[in-house]
Amino acid sequence: MFLKFTISILLILFSLSGGQCQPDSISLKRIYEKEVIYFSGNKYVKNNITYPIRNLINEFQKDTEGFYQFQMYKSDLRKSRIYAFTGLCAYVTGLVISNRNNKAALGLVAGSIIPGSITIHIGIRADKKMKKAVWLRNRDVLIH
Repeated sequence: MFLKFTISILLILFSLSGGQCQPDSISLKRIYEKEVIYFSGNKYVKNNITYPIRNLINEFQKDTEGFYQFQMYKSDLRKSRIYAFTGLCAYVTGLVISNRNNKAALGLVAGSIIPGSITIHIGIRADKKMKKAVWLRNRDVLIH
């Protein structure tokens, strides 16, 4: 969505200038095409080269707003994985003890829904933070 919005703005600015790009807009377009990153599936693209998400941290400058958002994304991602593991352990334990104690097994299996729902919530929140971090990083690249 950000990519479409930015391209739309650039096209509007280009059309308002009478089709003649100013030197600043030409350099801005070069920076945009070379430095701005966007997502493509579970990878990101920069300068028409696809990279795995694990390399995304290399794109952020230290002590910037985008960097801190990315750090918060990583923290939420770890929390989400912990809850997912906890829910999986409760579910598997419930299945294992189901032959011996049906009530405890049912409680564990039913209780595994809670960490699962928390995992989904935190995962969605983490995804939003990563997208915001990339948006802030792209903004900083275009401004500087």
